[in-house]
Amino acid sequence: MSSDSEIVRLWKVQASVNKLVLDGKRDPRKISDFLQKVIDESIPLADRFALVADLNLGIVTHPDGRKFSVSGYCHSRNGLTSTCQEHLAFINLKGGVLLGQLGLDLLKEQGNFEECSSCYHGYHALSYDSNDHNNLPSTKIQSNPVFQSMVIDGETEWVGGILLCFVEVK
Repeated sequence: MSSDSEIVRLWKVQASVNKLVLDGKRDPRKISDFLQKVIDESIPLADRFALVADLNLGIVTHPDGRKFSVSGYCHSRNGLTSTCQEHLAFINLKGGVLLGQLGLDLLKEQGNFEECSSCYHGYHALSYDSNDHNNLPSTKIQSNPVFQSMVIDGETEWVGGILLCFVEVK
């Protein structure tokens, strides 16, 4: 539990920040974004992402014969952001395997993107590679997917799109 002095200090700091914003000395958007991050940090990793239930990506077969169930996840609520490290931790939490560009190629070759609901056309699907987390393979979901590589560093915050999770079917 917070002590009374911490609560008083918090109230004074908040009042000072509000005055700086009202006086035009601080950008209200930056303050709001910062405060939103404080709130977002309190959300457990497992609750930050939600399964996109009606995005049916099915199962893909790896060239070595292994089969992977593919699920898509998005932020659990509007306004959340996440970093590459959070994505990787979430994929690990779900027991996912990092297939990168190969995962996207398998989805395209086996026609899985064509089965997607048209309401997801135009969204970016992200697939992490086990070796390179800075050049993130992605594709726009559409009947004829267009592949591209998004350059991301570990501190870049992801706002939208669909995080792909490949889980080996045993």
